[in-house]
Amino acid sequence: MLAIAACAGPADRNPVPAREPTMNEKLALDLHLERDLVVRGESVLFAVAVRNIGKTPVAAAWTLHKDNHALELQARGPAGTFRAHQGSRDDREGLYAHEPPEPATTDLAPGATLTLRDDLLTWLGELPPGNYEVTATYVGSGEPAECRPQALTILPCDPLALDAPRPGGRLAGAPLTAAAVVQFPREGPDANRIGVFWQQQSQAHPRSPIHSMRTLVLKEPITPLAATCVADTDVGHLVWSDKRSLLVAQVDAKKPQPATPKSVPIPYRGQPEASPLTTRQGALHIPFRSENGGEACVISIAKDGLVTTTPLPLGSFAPIGPHAFLWHNDWRLHAAWAKPRGRELAFSRLQLDDLAAGWITPASVAVDGPIVWLEGYLDADAPLERRLPDADTPPPDAVVWALLEQQDAFDCVRINLTVRQPERKWSFPAPGGGMRMVSAVITKTHEFAFLLQDGAGVLHYGSTSTQQLRPLTAVAAVPIDLQCFPGLFAAGESGVVPWVFVRYLDRKNRKVAFARLEPADEHDPMDGPPPQPLDRDDDDDGTSAGDQAN
Repeated sequence: MLAIAACAGPADRNPVPAREPTMNEKLALDLHLERDLVVRGESVLFAVAVRNIGKTPVAAAWTLHKDNHALELQARGPAGTFRAHQGSRDDREGLYAHEPPEPATTDLAPGATLTLRDDLLTWLGELPPGNYEVTATYVGSGEPAECRPQALTILPCDPLALDAPRPGGRLAGAPLTAAAVVQFPREGPDANRIGVFWQQQSQAHPRSPIHSMRTLVLKEPITPLAATCVADTDVGHLVWSDKRSLLVAQVDAKKPQPATPKSVPIPYRGQPEASPLTTRQGALHIPFRSENGGEACVISIAKDGLVTTTPLPLGSFAPIGPHAFLWHNDWRLHAAWAKPRGRELAFSRLQLDDLAAGWITPASVAVDGPIVWLEGYLDADAPLERRLPDADTPPPDAVVWALLEQQDAFDCVRINLTVRQPERKWSFPAPGGGMRMVSAVITKTHEFAFLLQDGAGVLHYGSTSTQQLRPLTAVAAVPIDLQCFPGLFAAGESGVVPWVFVRYLDRKNRKVAFARLEPADEHDPMDGPPPQPLDRDDDDDGTSAGDQAN
């Protein structure tokens, strides 16, 4: 289901006029696909216009507000017919909003139009490769109005690498960002080249795609980091390093086009750390550390291009080893770190709207064992318990989960950096032959979930919510190894269920796939029946986008 990529298609074409009159004698519907040749999972922006072609006003026509469900899309292809209305994304994410008692309406004068621009990927999810006819239907006034079919070709491609970022705190409700690197197919204008894509997934249900925008077309693969975001923004960034320089590409989901990478000055040789942050104003903040870990900083790029470097005062806590960066919206950045195999956790805070003030003096807390991994979140409830009567609402506490190594086991310890009191939650036996952490997330319920690799190369999934460590293949029910670029995605605050999925390369089927890890006994709405009512054609199989989720 996940969007993978985009490939260059032919130049945009003019909208194909709707049949006039259609089934509705007063309204005509135009549909324009901004691309008609894409690869599997690519965003396809579309525009629709509902026009009054009559000589008299159309009274009380339903607007194109999403709650009205006045517009439906249909894509008919070799794998069946896929349909969606404006509420289909909420349906597949398990978000059951109450519809308004009366639809929002407007009066359409002769020649007046209702318009909407959106992404086919957001509506239909990922479609299998093939040739499709896409149509739109407006059902908001009398008899339905339907447009002429638009042709869409979806080509297969081969995913090569994935990035699953560490989102940290960021604004509640913000999409999950990601990146993918793919090999374009042999046909098409970008034949055999490398595509790099900026993606957004729903934080309510990580399997549900929002956008996947072609950002770079290259001759060689790179290893990009997708900047996380703090709001439902259309601007995003990819960041990567060639060890000599730091490179940035910006994408605008409303105006997608290949980006020209920009080189950013760096204070020393090093690498960017997951994950950078794109602000609501379009600025970019990048955690960065030197090659030997002796220095670290945040490189900030303002919307006007001005670059500022703010050193992190490592002091006696250098070199930096395990670490976590927690974004409090685009207001503050919390950093927590330790020396490699250190037993003392240091932490500091930077005011992002006053970079000149620098980081506050680091504090620290001792822990019972070498720190091998840190993952964090922001807890808005904890400070309320300490708030004095009539006091203002305090900012959330920065909290980290620390994985500590013991003689024959590992401890999962939660540490509130304000209270500074470690709390051991779960211990598990050490995997044989050593351990390497691969990916980790914080769940909707603030539990710690992680992937690790043992000395034999086997991946294991562990979680403080289940307090189990099991081979990933057994939990996911599909074979996944490190060459599949596995990464964890967890539902955020708007999720109905605390989902945890692993995203991975399914090379056999030439796609990016998701496998659910927890909760194991919860019905996934993306596996459910198609939304109803959608089928007005008894000649096809009535397939919904939700049926095709991975």
